[in-house]
Amino acid sequence: GGRQQAAASDVWDGVVLPGANQLTARVQVGTLTKQCQASFQTLGDPYGDAVVSYTVGQNGGYPGTNYLPGIVTGPPEGSGLFQGGLDVFSLGFGGSIVLRFDDNAIADKAGPDFTVFENAFLAFNAATLTIERPFADPGRVAVSQNGTTWYEFPCSLTTNPATGVFYPGCAGVYPVLSNANDAGTPHASIATEGGIEDLIGLPVIPTPDPGGAGGDSFDLADLGLGWARYVRITDANFVSGDPYGPNNAGVDVDAVAAIHSVPATDANGNGVPDAVE
Repeated sequence: GGRQQAAASDVWDGVVLPGANQLTARVQVGTLTKQCQASFQTLGDPYGDAVVSYTVGQNGGYPGTNYLPGIVTGPPEGSGLFQGGLDVFSLGFGGSIVLRFDDNAIADKAGPDFTVFENAFLAFNAATLTIERPFADPGRVAVSQNGTTWYEFPCSLTTNPATGVFYPGCAGVYPVLSNANDAGTPHASIATEGGIEDLIGLPVIPTPDPGGAGGDSFDLADLGLGWARYVRITDANFVSGDPYGPNNAGVDVDAVAAIHSVPATDANGNGVPDAVE
């Protein structure tokens, strides 16, 4: 007998993957059902797009600089809780690398905003089959809006195996669970809840399923920033003993992925993404 209008503020609370997507809206009133569909293409992807600069430190350079930038841009290729992936570039002791996001910008929203993927993995006690400390190569993480002014997250070299504390605030600690070549693994933009301390002491069998992409996630709110387009990863430059003491290759970079991002369009040219303004 007339027309009714309805409005929805949150039409989706999950993850929209890069590429082609389809939105379906369905309304049912009594026995009457109305359905509409619309196809859309997501803008950009959540991964770092370019290597701005890098410095290779002692023992670094694997598998060769000719693999840059592709080996650190795009999605991660993790190997799970107990094995480190090989799709990485080793910075070496004291090495550093800067990645830039071109088609999108990392945005501050509720919770962590981006994840750095290394190739850390967990050890376990062969006698008790319980999870022990991670084999970690800690790195310091900083972000920038313009590539010149940097803001660094606090990274502590503290370890306390009894409480499961290993290098809080650093990258290169939590194993990488997301693998672009395995559709059964979580997407890289899905943050893992909890920390490494939640895994220490658990039985190896059955294998824990922490959910999320793994890696080490960071929140721009901790630095008072609303957005960022550059991420810098610097080896912590100390002998960690994880796993090969002074002969390891320092922090290894697999990928950087935004959890929250916006298109990088800047119509007025003031350097701030339109979506942030």
